[in-house]
This record gives sequence, structure tokens and C-alpha cells, in this order.
Amino acid sequence: MFYLTYPHENDYTKQLTYYSTNNNDVNWVASEGIPFTITNTTQNGNGLVSFTCIAPHGLTPGEYVELSLTYRNEKIFQVNSIGNGAFGSNIYVFNLFNIGFTGSTFNNGTIGTFKRVINPDNLEETKSKYYIKKYKVITNISDVAITKAGFEKNVFGEEKKLEYSSITPNNLTRISQKSSSNSYDVTSNYDLNFAGYYDNQKRPLNEISLTIINKGYSGYFNQPLNGVGLKQGWEFNLSKNINPWWDLNNQKSNTNIPVSAYTLTNGATKTFYYNLDLKPGDVIDGDFCEWNDYEQIERVVSHYYQKLKYNQTVFQTTNDFSNNAPGFYYRPHNPMTLRVFSDYIETGDVENIDGIPSWAFYSRTDQQFRWRDLYTYGFLDNLGRGVDYPFLNTAQYPYTQVIFRLIPEGINYNENLDGFDFSLKPLIDECE
Repeated sequence: MFYLTYPHENDYTKQLTYYSTNNNDVNWVASEGIPFTITNTTQNGNGLVSFTCIAPHGLTPGEYVELSLTYRNEKIFQVNSIGNGAFGSNIYVFNLFNIGFTGSTFNNGTIGTFKRVINPDNLEETKSKYYIKKYKVITNISDVAITKAGFEKNVFGEEKKLEYSSITPNNLTRISQKSSSNSYDVTSNYDLNFAGYYDNQKRPLNEISLTIINKGYSGYFNQPLNGVGLKQGWEFNLSKNINPWWDLNNQKSNTNIPVSAYTLTNGATKTFYYNLDLKPGDVIDGDFCEWNDYEQIERVVSHYYQKLKYNQTVFQTTNDFSNNAPGFYYRPHNPMTLRVFSDYIETGDVENIDGIPSWAFYSRTDQQFRWRDLYTYGFLDNLGRGVDYPFLNTAQYPYTQVIFRLIPEGINYNENLDGFDFSLKPLIDECE
């Protein structure tokens, strides 16, 4: 199912869980920040307290963190360095200089959460906020058309296999195709007017998303529990072994997309389930994000995924029925840029500056407003960022290329709290 959606609001109260194979499970609320586990180590002869995070931390040396842990009534600490010298560790590991911490606060294996802080002397304004970004549906399913892009193929190959009649259900030889390299065009059937739309930070809308959601009318997936079959999670919920997060009994991983069903009889009667269509105004979850009022920047901490699971009553993949059946993962939201915010922070006093935008943040510490301007159409900055009206009718036609991947169960994702060995550079990536 194909929809156009836009980031509408933030959910700071979302209950999240990271499951670890070493029983370092973490339960937290999105607003509490990013979870970590502690390892004491040394670097160049200096003692360090090393924090390994379940997702990219977004920190740079010299910034600060507010920990959920307290040491001698202090929660704010300065980041000394990032990474542990091993491949790929910079985005997941940050370090504090060990000044001789005593007690058990920073013991090995201690788990907690942190929030990024730019300036501890201005804590409330420069401390980042963490939340689940939620998307509102704009179009009906009939408002978006998908057509095959002629003879165009993408860069991925096609995989086919000859199956002899002795192993096919109807005893006929056939060629089965496992993967396709076809390309498709997706477009709305009418012009959209976004005047008066605001994003999840109450700014003029600067992006929309092509949101792709499994329908599953064949019925081989998404056997429901309590009316919901399609599951949801974030990149930190993906692991090599089937993660408990995706269990049917875990209501935290339920989407809000209901299912319907039909039955067929051929010697036995079976029930087949499929996901119902969304409609304009429906709201679904999205990425786990960080926002900083002082910087006026949003960062994706962990991308949002949905999972379609085998319906084991008609397509049994194990000898015994499992509440945590295998399946496939995919990312539903694919953003398209409408406008671009400046890479430069504008500041101004309300008495001296005219035209301060409604989305500006007022810093009581600095006694001034802070905001990022929206670039005008046709302007490109020194980073090459910007958009244009490419047609004389003054309409904008946002465009993006999307590689829509169905990720099979068992992919080798990093499990950071389990002591992932960053020193091993992968020879094969997750596509291969």
C-alpha cells in the first residue's frame, strides 16, 4: 500500500525495549534518551569510562552528557573522546576521562541512558529531547498510482530457479523468481497544497514521505493477535536471532493497523489475513529522533521498521507453532524534500529584528530568538542544498529514488550491548 504522509507530532512517552543476548535488556521511555552499557578501559595510559550505545550517539568530543546515573550528586559529564580505536566504533562509543571514580556507579556492565548537552551552564535550553516521530496520512490508497517504469531495471540482479514437477504443488515444472530488479514510478493523482501544514516541530512543512506498508492479501503473513498482525520496531530491535521484541504477545511492538480475513476450503478450511487500508488523518509511528532547541536540528537516532511475519496456520515454518515467527523487515517511510532549512542559525532581538518566524526559539539565557531560515526556491547553499520550481506553472514536483528492501530474518545486525567486536571489518554487507 502506498501513501503520502508527513511528520506530524512527537511521542515522548513511547515505551521502548532493547533485548540483549547477554541479558543486558533495557526498558526505557523515549524521552529518557539513548541507552548504554559501561566498560572501564585505558587509552594511551589514561583511564577511561567507555559507554557503548545501542544506536548512534550523535556526540562530539567536548560536548556533555546528562546521565541517568548519579555520582556524588552530579549527572553532567564532559565527553573526552569517541570510539575505542576499532572499526566503526566512533558512532556508538563515547568516553569519559576517569578522574578516579570510586564506588559502583561506573562499574563494568552498568546500564543507563543519556541525553546530549551542548552547554551545562544553560542546561534546559541546550539539552536534547528524544521522541518517536509520528506521521499523518495525507492520501487515500486510490490517490497514489504505481506504474512499471517501462523496461528500466535497477542495479540489483534477478534471481530465478527452475523447479521440477516432482517438487511443485501442481506437479508442473515452472520457473520461480525470488527477486526482481524492476523499477516503478509512484505519483499522486492530483496536486497537493501544503499551505498551512506544519511539521512535528511546528515549522512550515519541509518534507513529505512516500510511506509503503504491507497489504498481504495473499494471507501468508501477519496472523493477528488481538486484531493486529503487522509488527513495528526500530533498528536497535533487529538482531541475528529472532528478537523477543517481535513476539505476538508483546503489545509494545504492535502497529495500529488492523487486519481483516477471509477463509478458503480445499480439503481443509484455512483463514487468511491481510492489513486494512489507511485513510487521510490516520497517524502511524516513525523514527526515534533527537531534537535540540538551541541548535534547531533534528537527528534520526534509529530508523523505524515494520515486520511481516509468517501466518503459521497456513504456512508453518517450524514443527511447533511459535508466537515469534520469522519474517521480513522493511522501512516504511521514504522522505522527499519540499524545502530546506539553512545550515546557519539566525539570531535576533525582538525589538531590533523584523520578520522573526513563528517557529523561532526564544533563549531566555541569551535574551534573543534563534531559528533557521527556509531557503527560497532556486537558492543552493555552499553544501549544494536547496530546491527549485522546475516548471513554468510554478508547481513543485518533489522527487526521490527509493530502494525498497525486504530484509530477511537472521541478518547480521550489530548487537552493541553484547560486546560487538568493532575491530572486525565486515567482508560482506547486509545486502549480500
